[in-house]
Amino acid sequence: MSDTKDKVKDGIDDAAHKAKQATEKVAEKAKDAAYKSGKKVKEAGQKIKDAGK
Repeated sequence: MSDTKDKVKDGIDDAAHKAKQATEKVAEKAKDAAYKSGKKVKEAGQKIKDAGK
């Protein structure tokens, strides 16, 4: 019985670890996308500012 419990526990631990890794990857990609978007907006704003001079 203990062996089954250990297998279930290991399965849950493994799934949690994989979920954490996936979440970290998604968060990193979202952070990168937000940074790139912000940079593009800033550049576009600067172009508009320069055109108005």
